[in-house]
Amino acid sequence: RKDADKIKISDVRTIKVLGKKRRRGKSTGYEPDRKKAIVTLAKGQRLEDYGV
Repeated sequence: RKDADKIKISDVRTIKVLGKKRRRGKSTGYEPDRKKAIVTLAKGQRLEDYGV
């Protein structure tokens, strides 16, 4: 996006989402862990594509 560098970010927080346990027949395994980022925009900033 060409407007992405105009957006001001006030805060970024990350969380680790643990993978769920999955079974396939008798054997069990886990999905891979994921990392999520929660981005807070500065006051008055909007992302028009997402309606946020």
